[in-house]
Amino acid sequence: MDNLEKIIQELTFPIVLPQGSILVMGKRRIPNFDLILAQLPSPVATLVNPNATAPGGGADGYFVPLKDGRYLKIALKDMEIVSLSVVST
Repeated sequence: MDNLEKIIQELTFPIVLPQGSILVMGKRRIPNFDLILAQLPSPVATLVNPNATAPGGGADGYFVPLKDGRYLKIALKDMEIVSLSVVST
C-alpha cells in the first residue's frame, strides 16, 4: 500500500463539501474540483495532475487524474464525499 492509500484509509467519511462545490443545472451536476480537493489533506491534492482531464465515473462518481497515471475516484452523495479510492489505468 502506498502513502496515498494510507492517507485515504485514515480519513473519516462523509466529508461535507462547502457551498459551490457542485453546481446543479437541471439534472446535471457539475463538480468544482478546486473546492472539492481543498477539503482533502494537502498531500492528496498535490498528487493531482492539473494538466489532465477528469473522465466521468458514473452518476455520482468522478475520476481525478493523478500525476503518476492513476486516478483518484471520488464518490459523492448530495454535498458530501462518501468515499475515495485509487484506481490504476
